[in-house]
Amino acid sequence: MKRTLPTHNCAAPGCNKVIPGTVLMCYPHWALVPLALRQRVTRAWLDCEHDPFDVELRRIYNEARAKAIASVT
Repeated sequence: MKRTLPTHNCAAPGCNKVIPGTVLMCYPHWALVPLALRQRVTRAWLDCEHDPFDVELRRIYNEARAKAIASVT
């Protein structure tokens, strides 16, 4: 049986592109996010994956995610 990976829509406002569940945005939108912010989002995501129950790590990720989304609007 073939395993299907989860997907979701790109987080950029107005973008309906379906992307893998492991990424925040489609490549064209992600490329618009400043490099330092992309790195911050990635680091925060990896930290949350390492310790998914840490509320502070989740807050840091959510803040970085919101800034990344705002940077492409």
